[in-house]
Amino acid sequence: TSDIAKPRPSVRRYGEMALVVLLLLAGFGLTLSGAWNKSPAVDEVSHLTAGVSYWRTGDFRLNSEQGKFPQAWAALPVALGPFKFPGLDQAAWWRSDEWTLGHQFFFGVGNDAQSMLRRGRAMVALLGAILGLVVYLWSRRLFGMAGGIVSLVACAFSPAMLAHGGLTTSDMALAMSLTLATGAWWAVLHRVSPGTVLASAAATALVFVTKASAFVLILILLILFIVRIVAGRTLPVCMGRSFPVIARWRQGLVLGGVGLVHLAVVVLVIWACFGFRFSPFKYAEPGRDQ
Repeated sequence: TSDIAKPRPSVRRYGEMALVVLLLLAGFGLTLSGAWNKSPAVDEVSHLTAGVSYWRTGDFRLNSEQGKFPQAWAALPVALGPFKFPGLDQAAWWRSDEWTLGHQFFFGVGNDAQSMLRRGRAMVALLGAILGLVVYLWSRRLFGMAGGIVSLVACAFSPAMLAHGGLTTSDMALAMSLTLATGAWWAVLHRVSPGTVLASAAATALVFVTKASAFVLILILLILFIVRIVAGRTLPVCMGRSFPVIARWRQGLVLGGVGLVHLAVVVLVIWACFGFRFSPFKYAEPGRDQ
């Protein structure tokens, strides 16, 4: 009846949640404090300059060899801030010279370079916290609460995390998205459903707009696929109704279809991130070096 009280989470569960939040905040704080007053690394200038240009111009000519997501993510609070972007009617813009434009953006048009760096670094440190949460959730599912906490501690206070998590580069974004995509595919291999498939496809697409080395993910997913088929365990499939898939060849067909969904989503997301056009340039400028 309505008078029956719903069961409340246990004190232990609240304590676990509080500890997880505390560890994530501690890792975030240590990462950011370590980079708070450091001078810019070489890549940070080009990444932030390119990211701001994406938001403000809709043009993707700068630093196009890097993934769009980490640059746009880190640059968002800078693009929304009171910072002046260099003028576009110059050879550095026409020739996609992010180094000259980056030097102007940071040191040549009166912007507070340290403030811009701190905003970008905070966004990257936030990706590190997201990575820590992914590690905790995955480890907890495998090894229980204690395993999840141990894994989170190892992740949050890892020297590599603390060293790279506060720099506005693509390293932390790749670590986070690659871990997330691998974990999401692992979930699909244990239960195929619209939710797990779409989550895995979206995470995979995120990797491919993060860095060119995303192609290593294909090998990782393929290895997990082969191990799953060889293991021969029943594959639960839930598409409106639940049913088990037992035969290996049927599992291969199901997961092959899931792979095609992933491919379609990856192509769509990449295309969408670049404005549904093939050229990185928003406007043609005949007669100028492009």
